[in-house]
Amino acid sequence: MVFRRAVNSKKPPKSCNPGECPQRCLIAEFKQKCPRRKFYECINANMRIASFDIYSNKFKLIQDLMSSDAERQKIFYTCHVTADLNFEEMLDPKLVKLCKKEMDVVFTSHDWVAIEAFTTLEFMKRIHFVKMLNADEANLILKHSFFTLSIVFMAGRSYFDKKEFMVFPGKVDVFPEEISDQYPLDLLNRIRCRLISKFIELRITTEEFLLMVITYFCQISSMLVGSSAKRIIEEYLSIYLSTLGINCNFRFQKHGRIRYLNIIFLSQLIEKTIEDLAQLFTLFQLNQPTLPLRKLVKESL
Repeated sequence: MVFRRAVNSKKPPKSCNPGECPQRCLIAEFKQKCPRRKFYECINANMRIASFDIYSNKFKLIQDLMSSDAERQKIFYTCHVTADLNFEEMLDPKLVKLCKKEMDVVFTSHDWVAIEAFTTLEFMKRIHFVKMLNADEANLILKHSFFTLSIVFMAGRSYFDKKEFMVFPGKVDVFPEEISDQYPLDLLNRIRCRLISKFIELRITTEEFLLMVITYFCQISSMLVGSSAKRIIEEYLSIYLSTLGINCNFRFQKHGRIRYLNIIFLSQLIEKTIEDLAQLFTLFQLNQPTLPLRKLVKESL
């Protein structure tokens, strides 16, 4: 009953006593009453989550990803996050003031960064395996990954808009307007161009892009959580990788395996881009310590 309720619910299974669950549940009488512990015992006993079977239809999986991404893009283009929030505040619906973007409003890079982060977080929260985790584990992987995935979505949108480098709508640069001209141009251009150049070279499709995003998210998330949660994530990862493989084989026939590996290799370019961003942020701190970066950016680099 606990397992069925958990997988059918929109919320993760609750702990018997938040903050004390791991210690309390070592005691038999508490362990028997803890929904979260019972759910993970079911997972460890090889009980299957219904969406594993639903996604045996690979086209259904891709359709769901594209639907979530369409919602992400709709909010990105039409809404405005008015407050400067940190990660924890961004998760609180009471604090996020999402306003309709008026036609005459001109966004700065800071405005675009805020809505990019918000829409990325909302996309991630809708992913099935995230819903299966308890609140602490879900928040951990979201906090660790959302900024990186925001950069990937930024590159993807620029690519699909036929740009050759990362840029926000209206040709707004991805770097703050306030930065001086003392930063290495090659570093700035590596950040702007590395990912999108590879997308252009591969002529990556929307389906491949979204499957690349979701598999990368799974891979980095599985390293952050406990064994039971890791098992859930790895089950989903195998489904996403299988879907990517089928997609590549369908489109490229005997060269499908090479295509598959090229898409997987993009994760290394993502890591290099984030390393370059961290280096640039260090230079910001040294040369322009008062640069008005959003709280979310400061927390993430």
